[in-house]
Amino acid sequence: MDNSNKEKFMDWLKNIANPSEQTHHLFKSLMNNLAKIILQSVAILFLVIMVITPLVWWLTKPISTQIQVDLIVNRVTFRVGEIPAILKTIKFHAATFRDFNRFVFNPTAITNQDALALDTVQISGKDERFLPTMTLETVNPTETDFGVLQTLAIAPKTDVTIAMGESEGSHGELAIEMENSTKSSLATMRYRGAFQVKTHYCEIDGVELPPNFEVTSLSRRNPALTVTGQPNSFRLMLSVPAEQAFELFQSGISITELHFIWEDIIQGQKVIKTALVEEGEISYPAYPGIELIRFAASNFVFFGKVDVFQINKVTYDPENKGIKIRLSGLIEEPLTTYPQGFPDKVRDYRLTRADTIAQGSKFRQVMFEILLWLIPIITGVVGIVTINIVKIRPEEE
Repeated sequence: MDNSNKEKFMDWLKNIANPSEQTHHLFKSLMNNLAKIILQSVAILFLVIMVITPLVWWLTKPISTQIQVDLIVNRVTFRVGEIPAILKTIKFHAATFRDFNRFVFNPTAITNQDALALDTVQISGKDERFLPTMTLETVNPTETDFGVLQTLAIAPKTDVTIAMGESEGSHGELAIEMENSTKSSLATMRYRGAFQVKTHYCEIDGVELPPNFEVTSLSRRNPALTVTGQPNSFRLMLSVPAEQAFELFQSGISITELHFIWEDIIQGQKVIKTALVEEGEISYPAYPGIELIRFAASNFVFFGKVDVFQINKVTYDPENKGIKIRLSGLIEEPLTTYPQGFPDKVRDYRLTRADTIAQGSKFRQVMFEILLWLIPIITGVVGIVTINIVKIRPEEE
């Protein structure tokens, strides 16, 4: 270090050790005005917060979001939209009907019955209080499927529940329940070979028959069997091939009021359970850059009551022991999940404006970040200038 720099450094140390009168005066002035400085700083900070808060709220508020959800469940409930839902043909080993209005078919041969006396047979329930039931099944137990549910038209505004039961040997169980206060659903079936009809608390019109009888052939002119549901309810249970996956609906259907929960009775108490059997997935088709969201099968998932969804696929999937569902739609209400037993850990999967901005172009992201920095800086400068103007005016007067 040369002599000149050394002298300057020593002078600086002397000033620190022995502050001049001017430095002492500045320090004293600072301490005297400390309260004013703190108040001005608080006022500026408050002003910045007041300006930033609405912006932060606007950025973090959930917005209408296009979503796609993939689930595997053992049960789903929904309400059909304005267009009827049509099931695909489903092969089955046996079919059981409850809450049906009438079952009509034209046999040409019934065991132990005079063929000449046979005409259209109509079966109906006696009294709903006794849960009238009718079952159709093959006379050959080795057949995995002998009947075909050819059509099942589900009327608009019908509440539908589809559930998968436990598999027994080579057969699985698929249950479909429909409720509609004004319109009935209609199912049409066809059979190959002979089949048994078993009735419980039912009335048989058209011919004198026992509660259980065997039909060996149907009319060639009209080989179909038709079942009409009650005006308010119709339940159908199919025994289907256990190892065969199949689609349930002919095309996508519009639905509302989607639910994936069910009630169980444990020790006399109602317990709400989730219908999920595998991990669920949520994706955002409009923003492919957002990472796929997964949630555990033990979670509860809830959809908005008025949101309209399109069910793109409903697949009976015995390999995963559930019903595979893919649905999509624009959600306005919260789409939430929470772990079983922890309802306080609820999460809403709607996107925010901040999420969508982050998925925009790089130029847009950079400009937005610059604005986020400039707004509090400009607000602070404006606050300082305002305070000084207010301070100067009384002095001028």
